Amino acid sequence: MRVQEGRQIAEGFEMVNIFPPLLFGAIRSGETTGALDDSFKRLGDYYDCEVKRTVQAMINAVETVTIIFLGAVFGIIVYLFCCHSMM
Repeated sequence: MRVQEGRQIAEGFEMVNIFPPLLFGAIRSGETTGALDDSFKRLGDYYDCEVKRTVQAMINAVETVTIIFLGAVFGIIVYLFCCHSMM
């Protein structure tokens, strides 16, 4: 199915089947209303926010794991220092 043959762009994206359904709906809506550029702008804004939110969640998770790890290392060092001081 080709756009050059008069098919819709959304149909071409659906055939590839690697894009999320939200993309198909936005493209189809943009084609229907004649505002495809606005649809892509809104999609870009949406996915930009999604990426920022996902990255922030990953940073928060890594930060928590790092704090726990460093606390454990520090605790082991203090424990070993105290044990050797008592001998």
